[in-house]
Amino acid sequence: MSHRSPYAVVATALTLSRVLLAVPLALVTDHRVAITLLLTAGATDALDGPCARRGGVAGPAGARLDSAADGMFMVAVLVLLTRWLGDDVLVFAPWVGAVAAVRVAALLIGRVRFGRWGSVHTWGNKAAGVAVVGAPLLVLAGWTAGLWVVLALAGASAIEELVLQATSGTFDPELRGLRGR
Repeated sequence: MSHRSPYAVVATALTLSRVLLAVPLALVTDHRVAITLLLTAGATDALDGPCARRGGVAGPAGARLDSAADGMFMVAVLVLLTRWLGDDVLVFAPWVGAVAAVRVAALLIGRVRFGRWGSVHTWGNKAAGVAVVGAPLLVLAGWTAGLWVVLALAGASAIEELVLQATSGTFDPELRGLRGR
């Protein structure tokens, strides 16, 4: 009988909870509930990796699960923002589509080059993740212009990810950025 490390169990539970939180986040109409779900999911994203690394159980399977959970969470945030922005979403939609296209291209390049799906956990990706979690808060505060900053961070980190996937010799999900190679 195999025994899983408590760190592995907690890290996996945190990551999977983000998947479970994404569904109601995309559907909820009450702003307070949405903010609670958003911040809780953001906290699970901030805690799952450090928990796995602290326990020495970080690995490719966890990184792939984390990337998938992040993707679902980002889609839920986009659905939420689409509802909250109404017609204003049309201003941002082409830029969100461009960032998404670069992200998909980076994933595809990683799959072809390294035979696996996954994102690199760069500082840029972490900053973009924090910005995306904050995006609905900006909309509620009436500062939709702040979404351009979020898009700029997300775009820059997507381009960095694409370059890393295209030029790195091996897949290293813990690579911190272009300067950290």
